[in-house]
Amino acid sequence: FFNCQPIIDKIMYHSIYEIIKSLMTNATIVTNITSIVAEAQAKIRVLIDGDVNLAPKFLRLAFHDAVSLNCLDISNPDNLGLQFPIAALNPVVVHYKGLLSQADIWVMAAGVACEVTSGGWKFPMYYYGRGGAGVEVDECQNVTPLDFPSPDLTTHTLLQYFRETFGFNTRETVVVMGAHTIGSFTRRHSGFHNKSGWVDGRHVLDHEYYRVLVGGIPSSSRLTKLDDAPFWEKLYLVNEGMKSPLNTSIPNRFMWTRRGDAAEDSGNDEIPIIMTNVDMALVRDLASELNSDGSGRVLCDFSLNDEVRSLHGRCPAADLTIDLISDFKYNNTLWLVEFERVLGKMFTYGYDLQRSSEGDDTFCPDDSKCLTLVDLNVFPLETLIPSSSPTEAVRVVPTAMPQAVSAASSMPLLSSMTTIIVCCAVALLQSVTAPKARVR
Repeated sequence: FFNCQPIIDKIMYHSIYEIIKSLMTNATIVTNITSIVAEAQAKIRVLIDGDVNLAPKFLRLAFHDAVSLNCLDISNPDNLGLQFPIAALNPVVVHYKGLLSQADIWVMAAGVACEVTSGGWKFPMYYYGRGGAGVEVDECQNVTPLDFPSPDLTTHTLLQYFRETFGFNTRETVVVMGAHTIGSFTRRHSGFHNKSGWVDGRHVLDHEYYRVLVGGIPSSSRLTKLDDAPFWEKLYLVNEGMKSPLNTSIPNRFMWTRRGDAAEDSGNDEIPIIMTNVDMALVRDLASELNSDGSGRVLCDFSLNDEVRSLHGRCPAADLTIDLISDFKYNNTLWLVEFERVLGKMFTYGYDLQRSSEGDDTFCPDDSKCLTLVDLNVFPLETLIPSSSPTEAVRVVPTAMPQAVSAASSMPLLSSMTTIIVCCAVALLQSVTAPKARVR
């Protein structure tokens, strides 16, 4: 019931056996990519279960690789410390070479890290096929990585950075900064000193980052959000004479510090938590308050109380972002929904996405920058739609989790593949059973 003759005519000068073998091999790879990804994720989960400190390192690695356009340079001082997660993931990278790229594995590791530390919230691996240093070193020779964000960005420059680097709007920038919830600092790498990190070193991915930055409730006045916020003190850390593992000088750092919950519970003043200026930029506008000497020193104070009477007064509110911080402070589910979407946008930014279950290549005009769906029947939720202005906060109501596409939508692909395979098999059968001419 198949009209095979036109197809047979086109392939008559080719090895039918090799064509069938190639088709079946490719079909098997496509069919099994979901199980391959699941298997790789399980291996990464074992790594994190053995050392939960790898979770924030995996997330940082994927972010730095995205900024590096999948051509991460380990000799860059901004990448200090990343040799540890790279080494931990290398056996997984080697095991799946030819099926998943190094960049794919790193993005996958970030997703698994988020799943483990969030208590099981899903961070699916929707796309694969990233290029970069893990594929061919030559691919990175003509790539110029983007700049990494400074710890002293102000509200406006922070929004500008993520808008230009990943196409984020204001809300998405506020969302992605919450990743610091599971982060920590190493003085010889960054110049900042605090083993507890931003939020008590709990290794829990949630909205705690926002809770320690703003006071009040979402409906509170701007003044209440400023006055009721936890108190932060200024600290200037002198690193003169210190050298990094690359033998580079470590700059002095300005930071904000306060007693975290762990310090309150234990009575140990040696367990503070800290924030950098770029974190404070989400709730305080430091544009006119930074010392002009480039040290990162801030003139104003976070807030005023009986012990603080600053000549420069309280730092002004970051009007563009402070209300969003308050939203996420009281809604962990809202933040996790949006954080999963924003990470997905970050890790696919700059690539063409093949979204068609029929394999329509018009979505990917440049094969080298094309990502393919892991599961042709499951599509990711769209990331938050950028606002018309990067300074506009977009209010988004969480939508349902990804839904399976109708099975009928994948039928054209399966039907076409089946037709070709059957026709090739018919041609092979005919070539075997056809009467052979006698040689006289």
